[in-house]
Amino acid sequence: MKIIATLLFCILTTSASATANHSTVNVEGGYVTLGHIFPNASEKLKDTQVLIAPQPGSSVVLNHNWLTTIAKKHGVEYLAQTKNDSIKVVGASDMVPIEDVEQALKEHLTQITKSDSFSIKLDNKDLNLHFPKGKAGEILVTNADINSQKTRFSATLVLQHEGRELNRVNVNGRIQPMTMVPVLTRSIHHGETITAADIEWQNLPSSQINQSTIMDETALLGATPKRQELVANKPLAKHDVSIPHMVLRNQPVIIYAESPNISMTAKGKALENGSKDAYVKIMNVDSQRVIHATVIGPQQVRIEIPTMHTILGTE
Repeated sequence: MKIIATLLFCILTTSASATANHSTVNVEGGYVTLGHIFPNASEKLKDTQVLIAPQPGSSVVLNHNWLTTIAKKHGVEYLAQTKNDSIKVVGASDMVPIEDVEQALKEHLTQITKSDSFSIKLDNKDLNLHFPKGKAGEILVTNADINSQKTRFSATLVLQHEGRELNRVNVNGRIQPMTMVPVLTRSIHHGETITAADIEWQNLPSSQINQSTIMDETALLGATPKRQELVANKPLAKHDVSIPHMVLRNQPVIIYAESPNISMTAKGKALENGSKDAYVKIMNVDSQRVIHATVIGPQQVRIEIPTMHTILGTE
């Protein structure tokens, strides 16, 4: 009995028949071959073309009847486990990144609007586009149309590879105007001072911008959060920050006056509060004269050269 069982095993394992022992096959190239659907087919038959391959990313299901017919036609023994056996043939592909699609659309719409200060948002959330596996293609945009408010667009995308059209699909979306604004590169906590290294310019949706938005980065330099932590990458409002006063009203200050040939200092008293670079009123303690000076540091101001003699009382 043991000898009989061994002989039967050898006969089954050395059979020349081919079995469809897989459910999904990825095919590169233009045709499905016998080798794709019958892996155990002879070397002589493996490259026999039996079907035009699906487009990249598309698929076709080969059912039991079709497999049986092809097997008989080419002399391949097809051993199906059930009559529901089937093979799904998929065109091998790389999915086109949605960012590439949006970039192609934006470049085309920019030519129409003569501006690139906008972003786009596709309505087609399930958009799946494919190029052949490992091969780059072209994304062409045709039939583009923009509504009169310039808030919506429609267009046709055409995917091509080596001059051959792979796919054509209609898309719709929203046009979002963008505005360049200064934002923080990191979170700034209460008590911290904003420096130039903490600021960068970003293109943000114009819908986030209003009359209170800070549009000048110099308004942020030296500022601190007024009440709470300031987060990065978001527009800041004027009421979000405050500029610490470096010169305090009725407090003594040092007045600096410089020219190419002379450098002098004098004692003064601030007549108003002032932050860095502010132009404030200062009274010279000795001469009692009042002039305007620029705040350059804590309780320090600088005067213009023509004012030197006036503030020092030497004119």
